[in-house]
Amino acid sequence: MARDFGFKNDADRWTTAHATLLDAYDNRFWNETMQAWANDPMEVQTLNSIALGAGVGSPARRKSA
Repeated sequence: MARDFGFKNDADRWTTAHATLLDAYDNRFWNETMQAWANDPMEVQTLNSIALGAGVGSPARRKSA
């Protein structure tokens, strides 16, 4: 949206921050055993939905989640 209003520098900064945070979230919360961004089976659907909606994870992780 910032780019649409002519704020290219802000848009670039937010795009970079978004990519960095996606990687950080993926690395911090991915549970290899559960193949999900959750540690509790009762939270898998909700937390995976949030992560997938935000664009977190590699294509392989997104497919297995």
